[in-house]
Amino acid sequence: MFRPSLILLIAAATLLSPMIALAGPYTILHVFLQNQEHPSSGFVLDSAGKAYGTTFVGGPKNAGTIYQLSPTTGFHSIYTFSGPDGSNPIGNLAIDLNGDLYGTTNGGGTFSCGENLGCGTVFRLSPPRNGGTSWTESVLYDFTGGGDGWNPVTGVILDQDGNLYGVAPVGGEFQCGVVFELVPSGNDQWMQQTLYSFTGDGCNPRSSLVLDSEGNLYGTTEIGGTWNGGTAFQLSPTPDGQWTYNNIYEFNQYPKDAGAPESGLTFDSMGNLYGTTLGGGVNGWGAVFELMPSGGNWTESILHSFASGNDGAFPRSDLTFDAAGNLYGTTWNGGPNNYGTIYRLKPNQNGMWTETVFVMGTGVLGAQPNGPLLLDGKGRAYGTTYEGGRNKNGQIGWGVIFRLNIGK
Repeated sequence: MFRPSLILLIAAATLLSPMIALAGPYTILHVFLQNQEHPSSGFVLDSAGKAYGTTFVGGPKNAGTIYQLSPTTGFHSIYTFSGPDGSNPIGNLAIDLNGDLYGTTNGGGTFSCGENLGCGTVFRLSPPRNGGTSWTESVLYDFTGGGDGWNPVTGVILDQDGNLYGVAPVGGEFQCGVVFELVPSGNDQWMQQTLYSFTGDGCNPRSSLVLDSEGNLYGTTEIGGTWNGGTAFQLSPTPDGQWTYNNIYEFNQYPKDAGAPESGLTFDSMGNLYGTTLGGGVNGWGAVFELMPSGGNWTESILHSFASGNDGAFPRSDLTFDAAGNLYGTTWNGGPNNYGTIYRLKPNQNGMWTETVFVMGTGVLGAQPNGPLLLDGKGRAYGTTYEGGRNKNGQIGWGVIFRLNIGK
């Protein structure tokens, strides 16, 4: 198994700036400092190739920010939250054809949930128009802390009709979280509907959702199910406007199954689903799994069990496919310094998967990589770390944006 040395060569220049070339295959594009801390999402791209993401805290009210990374002008903070408009944005952003960004905040908003903390929001951030220079934020929904759930952590996804879908990990009728939908209803108003309240058949959904071509939603819950090891579920729309819930797999992390998924699910071209779990696997440090549909049922296979020491531990971000069918992901911990790893899984002709580990190195390069990786099709991956980093002036960072040369 290939494991790059921790002492790496100087990186080549990148088109994005500012950047710090610290390692041959690894380049820091931005270091987050105290005014903007802890990147809390993956990237979404607009039609011009600009990337957008969030930080959990930072800004004048320390309530979090949204930033833009441009291939021509570099890094820009484009919005800072203040509390009533939401606080602590987390989860992946969605983008529509007009360039509007959609996401969730874990706190803030109109209502309070426990110790006077906000219940969270769904927001839209619109780019400057009509000659303006500022982005405009609108709160589309304030969670109340009741049957609608609260404190969303995964962002939202868009369907082709402009409807938004997401999950809240707590609240709902049975206090196990909900799946929700927001539908535009005219005059820039949005109607919220709770599609499903988890009953213990799944509980604590902390993953992003994914849609198939027939409009079915798929996701995971961290706990719940028969063995309380979490679930993978499907929600299917019916002609009468209702939704049908089905657990397509229940995880049982003991003795060797996967367990406690926090990542979302990723489709391949054949309709199989892939994801990761925080626990389970042969060594108990998490696993990568595949779910294959067959005759109305789904069969699970463990593709890789993490061993903690070198190849990482506790994977929690979504997986990404490249054009060749290889899977890429990150682990929150593990590696030689326990700062997490970036890995690739390559399928073999015999049905097995071979792992390659790209080691993060030290906290100077970032720690705890989070969010799904963005691949550019040219042998490069982009992502963020929640902690670590140091800029060219020696200032300690609170997370980084990085580029990794992964080859083809």
